[in-house]
Amino acid sequence: MKKIFIIILLFVPLLLHSQNEESPAFSQANRGYFNLLSYGQYIGSTDDNKTTITSVQMEHNYRLNNQVALGLVTGVEWYDVLLCPVGFNFKWMIPGNNKTTYFAGGSFGYSIPLEEMKMDQFAVTDTQGGRFAGAELGVLFPVGGKTGFFAALGYRYQSFMFVREDWIFREVEREITYNRLSVRLGLKLF
Repeated sequence: MKKIFIIILLFVPLLLHSQNEESPAFSQANRGYFNLLSYGQYIGSTDDNKTTITSVQMEHNYRLNNQVALGLVTGVEWYDVLLCPVGFNFKWMIPGNNKTTYFAGGSFGYSIPLEEMKMDQFAVTDTQGGRFAGAELGVLFPVGGKTGFFAALGYRYQSFMFVREDWIFREVEREITYNRLSVRLGLKLF
């Protein structure tokens, strides 16, 4: 069920966009749908075994005017548990020279676990998702036509919970949180 839900989140906006022939380019006064596909690394704490976390995200945005875009974000992130973030994002864009666009953005939502937490010493009975939030600064470069390249630097917060069996307390609920520096590189597809 989770896999079907993820496929729908990823591909329905793309199918809807394929019916629109007037998709925006990197012009100074563009409006309409655009899609960002990115690969990122969350770099941070030495408090856990994973000092870097890999992320693949897809943003479905609608540019309301020359400066504001709203949309949805989804993807896959490899924390201690494989998570699928689903949430809202927003961007404030500043058109620059040569059709380059600078932006400040943010996202927030909930991450769904795609696998169960595994621990060597304890049995995990339930893995639950958690909140995420992030902010970033970046720049979009036109490549040609409707495509482009972007780079962004920001902050990412993520949490998730799991329940493990304990020989004294029977069940113990634990929450894990991550505070990380986010580095993303990606493509503007439409």
